[in-house]
Amino acid sequence: MLTVLLLDDDPISATHTADDLSAEGLKVIKASPFSALGAIKSAERVDVAILDPGRNEAGASQLIADLHPVPVFVHAQHASLRSAVDLMKAGAKDYWAK
Repeated sequence: MLTVLLLDDDPISATHTADDLSAEGLKVIKASPFSALGAIKSAERVDVAILDPGRNEAGASQLIADLHPVPVFVHAQHASLRSAVDLMKAGAKDYWAK
């Protein structure tokens, strides 16, 4: 079973996304993007991460680097072309707007 690390500060959005992923047979670990990442990453084997960076693009770039080699897909509430380009350059595998 694949494990998805879902990093989203919006509890409603995170719950809906987690429910959809779980319905597809994936194990989902929900967490706030910028808190306790080290503990989560070391406690669980993570196959892929989905990140909503909020308005913290610089923090998101660092988070993508910290999660390497885990592939990170950005699912942004506050999407912009500039953010997409910057986060893809930082190593995100894909970027899409919510």
